[in-house]
Amino acid sequence: MSIMTDKANTGSNHPYVGKRIRLIYTDDPYTELRPGDEGTIDFVDDAGTIFAKWDKGSGLGLVPGHDRFAIIA
Repeated sequence: MSIMTDKANTGSNHPYVGKRIRLIYTDDPYTELRPGDEGTIDFVDDAGTIFAKWDKGSGLGLVPGHDRFAIIA
């Protein structure tokens, strides 16, 4: 998945903010999130890390190219 990371499209201005996201894979040993968990994208930082408000209450950020996810709506 390609995530635009130019300065005009980071933070709350990113076109993915507000869209729903589904976790496919992360190897983060500290998260309780599991594949299939969903959330709403809240912020995208300058490095392209996608931070979501997960339905389970987590604030885990996903790293494109490392973690796997789907934008679902």
